[in-house]
Amino acid sequence: MNGDLERLRQALVDGGVEVSELAQSVNNEFVWFYDPDDNRFETQPTAHRPYRRHSSRNRVSTC
Repeated sequence: MNGDLERLRQALVDGGVEVSELAQSVNNEFVWFYDPDDNRFETQPTAHRPYRRHSSRNRVSTC
């Protein structure tokens, strides 16, 4: 399991948040947590991707 996700889960538990056990699907790991209104949220590790900035200054006008 992802160490960052385990630490996040423990921090939520320590803060009194209702949190699911770590779960694993075929290609993902995640935990669910609940807000005071009982809405469920899912968090999962993200893949680190290089940031790409898109700028309109690089576009060529065809007008």
